[in-house]
Amino acid sequence: MVMDMKKRIMILLLVTGAIAVFYFLDLQQFLTLSSLKENRQSLLLAYHSHTAGFTLGLVLIYIVQTAL
Repeated sequence: MVMDMKKRIMILLLVTGAIAVFYFLDLQQFLTLSSLKENRQSLLLAYHSHTAGFTLGLVLIYIVQTAL
């Protein structure tokens, strides 16, 4: 029971830390619709040169996001 609570606290701290770093480094400027539209060609080129990596990355992001 105590170990389960420690795991939950660690996950909460990890997520809180990730959110803090995201805002501290001002990364939200890269995740706007206009930013994605401006960089569409670069993203497509990167996707076509690293298809497996992009697919794996998106699947991992989806899994983590859904788990939380």
